[in-house]
Amino acid sequence: MYTWQKIIPLIFLVGIIATFFFMYISGENFNDNHASVKHSEGIIDIRSEDEFKKEVIESDKPVFVKFYATWCRPCHMLSPIVDEISKQYKDKINFVEIDVDRNTKIANTYFVSNIPQVMFFKSGKRIDTLMGLRKKSDYINKINEITK
Repeated sequence: MYTWQKIIPLIFLVGIIATFFFMYISGENFNDNHASVKHSEGIIDIRSEDEFKKEVIESDKPVFVKFYATWCRPCHMLSPIVDEISKQYKDKINFVEIDVDRNTKIANTYFVSNIPQVMFFKSGKRIDTLMGLRKKSDYINKINEITK
């Protein structure tokens, strides 16, 4: 007869195996979490604080900064919206993306606690923030407001 001491670890083990099985059949890449991230041609993927300083703080144009994580589903839903907007507004505003898992210091500096999160910078200063997944028109309205 099985005792609870034997059944609980067995249930735990089955749960772990099931998790990896479903990740495998769903196409999740758990070997390299960053491999599936695709960036549009006009969007800069920030990988360091020096790059952030150069591309955002020292930029002559306003900057659209998207904070995301590779495991975040709403972030993946936002990507095609940002890709489309970046093609339309590339002459007015620069677009960058920051993976919060790779750039924790930048994320902590700007108190990024929810993702996706979009910040707008102008003359090196953060001037506005949009949290969560929003309608495309919200981002376009904010860009038009900032680039007047």
